[in-house]
Amino acid sequence: MPTTQMLQAIRGATFFHFSSKVESLHSLMGALANKRRTWSDRSYVCAMQVSILHFNANLNREQRSDKDGKLMYAKRMQKQR
Repeated sequence: MPTTQMLQAIRGATFFHFSSKVESLHSLMGALANKRRTWSDRSYVCAMQVSILHFNANLNREQRSDKDGKLMYAKRMQKQR
């Protein structure tokens, strides 16, 4: 039978799942609103809003698969020139 400490540890571990989505959103915000560029206040807010809309639109979509039906786990990005 589980002890009280074990149940508290399980409850604490379940929050880790949700933090990955927050980290994903922050990563997307960093990609769409790059800090190396100078932004006006209005432009930066707009870039944040676009990143939030993009994140929400793709939040619960199915994982991408290749031609054989195997799940893909990484994105391939073209090298910048």
